[in-house]
Amino acid sequence: MPQWLQSFTAYFPLTPVIDGARLIATEGKGLLQLGPQLGIMAVWMVVVYFVAFRVFRWNRLYVT
Repeated sequence: MPQWLQSFTAYFPLTPVIDGARLIATEGKGLLQLGPQLGIMAVWMVVVYFVAFRVFRWNRLYVT
């Protein structure tokens, strides 16, 4: 994979989850030591929530 794509995929939501799980399982880190991973996941949660709030409408579900 090209280097520019590797640095870009580091911010996808699954990467910090896997990195955090690896750090906990193999290096014995605690949740407080996973600041960068938790930060990236928090940013993704805010972004996904905002997009869902803007896109999803309940009235589209009720077709008369």
